[in-house]
Amino acid sequence: MKTKLTTFEWIIVGTMILVFVLGGVSAFILSGKVQDKKTELDADTQSIISISKHEHYPNAQNMEQIKENSKQVEGFMISLKPILQPSENQLQDVKEVEAVDFKQQLSTTADSLRALAKAQSVIIPVDFYFGFSRYQKQNPKKKDTLILGKQLLGIEKLIANLISYGPQKIESVSRSFEEDGEIKKGSLDPEQLKFSSFTHPEGFYTTYPLEVEFVGTPATLQQFLNGIAKLPYLYVVRSCYSTSLKPVPPRLDELQRQYAAGTAPQGTKLPPLVPVLGEEKIKFKVRVDLVEWLGVSEKNKSAEKKS
Repeated sequence: MKTKLTTFEWIIVGTMILVFVLGGVSAFILSGKVQDKKTELDADTQSIISISKHEHYPNAQNMEQIKENSKQVEGFMISLKPILQPSENQLQDVKEVEAVDFKQQLSTTADSLRALAKAQSVIIPVDFYFGFSRYQKQNPKKKDTLILGKQLLGIEKLIANLISYGPQKIESVSRSFEEDGEIKKGSLDPEQLKFSSFTHPEGFYTTYPLEVEFVGTPATLQQFLNGIAKLPYLYVVRSCYSTSLKPVPPRLDELQRQYAAGTAPQGTKLPPLVPVLGEEKIKFKVRVDLVEWLGVSEKNKSAEKKS
């Protein structure tokens, strides 16, 4: 005997079949995801186990190697001192002095440079004090005379070197005002550079910014820079600006004539080169750092001995 299902009963049966099918599909999908997560977990576990067996860094062996490398670097720095600061270099001989003694030293140095400039027919401003004009009428603090003394020595050697090559004139000498601490905002003194000295974090060296402005020919500049390299003092050239004093450049044939007269040995052929500036007068502004090479500081040596 056949039983005829009502529409409602067919709906119930269809719904049960659909739930059964969807449940099976969901179970299949979830089982795959669970397996994937289990695989990832196993991989992470193996990675953690592997890492835990490694020796962590820095280990004792690496630390010893680092110390050995550090000693080699310090040894290299020490070996450079005789080259970068030879015995003729007197920077480390400069000591803190009384204000009156510094002013006497400053006056003597300024007089000596003025006399040297006069002998070489180099024009300098009247009563030129080479970057230290403020101390014509005031005394420095005693604690500042150490840095001022190093700057004075650096300027003395730099300017004497320049004068020896006969520039037409020296217009200004500037330095960083270390005695004033940090650079003040607003207008600066005409002799004050907008820079400060710099000491290497490990105490290997200290730099003192200086600047000189002079008038000469390109040959004057070249000789001046070459002369700096020969001094027993270490100067690093930071910038060099030039301004022609002629509103109209020389004629091309005049430049060729100057070049031929100045460079071509008799009977030789000139290379196809024409100088741009020739023998005209040019204003140069050269900024350098005077470097006091210290090598390994005593502070670092004491700390190493204690460790």
